Amino acid sequence: MFSTMQNQKKAEELIQDAKNMIAAIDEKFQKAKERLEKKVAEIDAIRSQVTKQTLARFRKRFESIENENPIELTPVAETPFSEQLQPLYEKADVEPVEVRDVKGGKGGAFFVSLIAALVTVAAALVIGAVGTGQPLVKETFTDIPRIEKILTWLSGGAFNPDMGNPAFGAVVLGIAAIAAWMITWSIMMGKAAKRNLETAEAIYNEAENYHSKKTRYTDAMDALVEELDAFEKILETCDIYMQEYNAVLQRIIHTEGTDYEAYRNVSKDIVNRAAECAEALVPLLNIAIVTTEGTPSKQLSDAIAHGERIVLALMEERPIPSADELAEASKEDEEAILLPPRENEEESLEIETPEETKIV
Repeated sequence: MFSTMQNQKKAEELIQDAKNMIAAIDEKFQKAKERLEKKVAEIDAIRSQVTKQTLARFRKRFESIENENPIELTPVAETPFSEQLQPLYEKADVEPVEVRDVKGGKGGAFFVSLIAALVTVAAALVIGAVGTGQPLVKETFTDIPRIEKILTWLSGGAFNPDMGNPAFGAVVLGIAAIAAWMITWSIMMGKAAKRNLETAEAIYNEAENYHSKKTRYTDAMDALVEELDAFEKILETCDIYMQEYNAVLQRIIHTEGTDYEAYRNVSKDIVNRAAECAEALVPLLNIAIVTTEGTPSKQLSDAIAHGERIVLALMEERPIPSADELAEASKEDEEAILLPPRENEEESLEIETPEETKIV
C-alpha cells in the first residue's frame, strides 16, 4: 500500500514537473523570438535607409560626375532579412507534448472492490446454504430463520453445532467482505499507480526532449541577436561615413563642377574614397543571416569581420580593403587560430540578387 502511494505521488510530481518545464521553455523561446524580430526589424530599417537613401544619393551624385572611372555596384536585394527567419521558425515548430493529468483510479477501484465484496458475501451464503443442506432458491436467502441457520454454520456450526452463533456469523461475513474489499482495492490501486507512473515517466521524457529542442533554437536566436547587434553597429557607422561623403560630393560638384579631370587632387581623393566606401558597403547588405538549421550563418560572421576592418580603415583613414583583400584576411585569421575543418558545413539561405550593373 505504501509503494502504491509513493508511485502515485511520484507520477503526479513528474506530470507537474513536465508542465513547468514546457511552460518555462515556451516563455523563454517566445521572449527570444520577440528579441530577434525586434533586432531584425532594426537591421532592415537601417539597411533600407542605407540602400534607398544614402547609396541612392551617392549613386545620383557619382553619376553626375564626368570622366570618372566607373565602379561596379551590385544592386541590393529587396528581400528583407525578416523573411529569412521563416525557415528558423519552421524548424523550431516542435510538436507540442500532450501533458495529461494521471488519474488515481479510485472510481474504478471502488466499483471493482464493491463487486468483490458482494461476490464474497454471496459466495459465503451459497456455501453456507449448501453446508446446511438448504436448496439454492430465493426463499433460502430471504427467509430470516434460514439466514440465521446459514450464519450459525459460518460462525463455527460447521464443525460443532453448539459453537454456532448467528451474530458471530454476521461478523465473520462482514470481515470476509471487508477483507475482499481491501485486497481488491489494494490490487487495483497498485496497478493504477504503476500504470500512472509509467505514463508520467513517458510524458516527462517527451517533455525533456521538447525542452532540449526548444532550448537549442532559443540559444540559436540569442546568438543571432548578439551577432546582429554587432552587424547593426557596423552598418550604422558605414552609413554615417557615406552620408558625410555625400555631403562633401555635393559641395565638390557645387563648387568645382562635374568634370573629374578638373578637380583638385584633394577633391579627386575624396571622390575615390567615397566610391571605395560604397563598393565595400554593398556586399554587407547582400548576405544570408541564418542557415537552414537556424544558426548564425558564416556569411553573417564574415560580414561582421569584414565590416570591422572597413570601419577601422575609415577611422584611421587608411585604404579601404577590397573584397579580395578581405577574403584573404579572413582566410589568414582562420589559419592563425587553427580552426579544425568543418565536416558538415551548414547550408545557408540563398538570397537572389540581380546581376551587377555598372555606374558610369
